[in-house]
Amino acid sequence: MLQQTATLQKFDLNTASHDDLTQIPGIDEMVAGGIIYLRDEYGDFRSADDVRAVPGIDDDLLEMIKQYTFV
Repeated sequence: MLQQTATLQKFDLNTASHDDLTQIPGIDEMVAGGIIYLRDEYGDFRSADDVRAVPGIDDDLLEMIKQYTFV
């Protein structure tokens, strides 16, 4: 039996564009905008946990984001 594994594309939270962020499951236009706003206003993220400050990101979504991002 052939087993295939999907390779997840990972995005750098400090450089990802709005379009990049909306490719992550659970991130809509508003959340992507919030991530970019937070980054632009306060500087680079030190860890993925920093995006928890964005309205709309709860613990479950944060765990999903961590699968698709890095800092």
